[in-house]
Amino acid sequence: VYKRTLQDMAKRNVPTTPIIIESALPAALDSAIKDFAMQYPDSIYYDAERGVVKWKSDLLFALGSDVVKQSAMDSLRAFARIMNSPAASGFDVFVVGHTDNTRIGKPQTREKHPTNWHLSAHRAIAVGRALRQQSVPAESIGVMGFGEYRPIASNGSASGRSQNRRVEIYVLPKGTIGGMPQLSSASSSNSMAVQTPANTNRG
Repeated sequence: VYKRTLQDMAKRNVPTTPIIIESALPAALDSAIKDFAMQYPDSIYYDAERGVVKWKSDLLFALGSDVVKQSAMDSLRAFARIMNSPAASGFDVFVVGHTDNTRIGKPQTREKHPTNWHLSAHRAIAVGRALRQQSVPAESIGVMGFGEYRPIASNGSASGRSQNRRVEIYVLPKGTIGGMPQLSSASSSNSMAVQTPANTNRG
């Protein structure tokens, strides 16, 4: 179904650049990420059905900051080791930042991050840079910021706002972002759903 959809879009000359294809990951990569997430149960959640790894932003960054905390570097190094392993050779990482709806208050913070969109994008870039420093190839890393506009909980409580401050990393077949997907035989056997960016975060 997924291949037929892309072929139909190509015939109609519909741009494919923004398409994100979510899927369960091959067994070896899925197992490695599951084991990794189990090592950091308080800070990381792995959505195996969608191939998404989520970090709680409060454990990655101080409020209003895009500087990755040293205490979070251990988990990012461990994740980078997985992405540098043979099991992930056919996959890219797409880093997506999210915030709560609290306005940027301090003037010195607004100078660097005028809006929550800026802050979420800058945080995604910071995580991408941290992965790059751990030898994940630059061409395998993409970044995006959704600001406050993709909440997964109510911003009416401190607990909800904390859940909304997060960084998600999508593990995707190479070529999914920026062009037609290049699928390995292992990944093509998985069930896949074609989605536009408006549907990529179902929380």
